[in-house]
Amino acid sequence: MIPKFRVWDEDNHKMSYSDYYNVVVLSDKVYLRETLRKHQKEGKESLVESNVKDEYIMPLAYSDGKTTIYDKDIIRDWSTGELGVVVYDNEDCAWKVKTDTTEEWLYNWLGCDVIGNTYEDPELLERVEE
Repeated sequence: MIPKFRVWDEDNHKMSYSDYYNVVVLSDKVYLRETLRKHQKEGKESLVESNVKDEYIMPLAYSDGKTTIYDKDIIRDWSTGELGVVVYDNEDCAWKVKTDTTEEWLYNWLGCDVIGNTYEDPELLERVEE
């Protein structure tokens, strides 16, 4: 299985998804490689160097065919309206949701709406931290 992820492009202020990009790590540099076919048709180089920080690479946390949740997504609980941010907890080796008062397993939040992410919608993050 190919891992899915998305990458925040700080320079262009846009999100790129693994459907369009592959991440290639060579030595200490990270490259975003668009599909070769597209580049060959357009006559572009296949590797575009980027100084992508680890925090900008967001792996897929959950997908069931209807709902797709990535690291750093901001989600809202359907029943309570509470907002939280999806994060990976290295200590517990699990996906969690941080709210202004708690930290819960993502599994407990699967009845939720993805309403944004911390990069494209920073104003929503303020509501989580209230």
